[in-house]
Amino acid sequence: MTPAQHASAIELQVPCRRLKQDKVPTIAYTDSFEGMPNGASLGYYLATAFDQIIVQPGGFVCLLGMHSCFVWCCWMSV
Repeated sequence: MTPAQHASAIELQVPCRRLKQDKVPTIAYTDSFEGMPNGASLGYYLATAFDQIIVQPGGFVCLLGMHSCFVWCCWMSV
């Protein structure tokens, strides 16, 4: 992500945040954050200015620097 792209995302966030201040519900919708020309993280960064982020069930969200872990436990009684 270049500084210019980051600055553009910040500039686009400003009107979205103003809508939130005016109590207008805002929703960011995308099929997927995968394959965005300016990086998936930048698209998600812009979407964080909205109240809700909706991604299609088959969509992909790539968050660099984030980690999640799913722990599966199976309790068996003998």
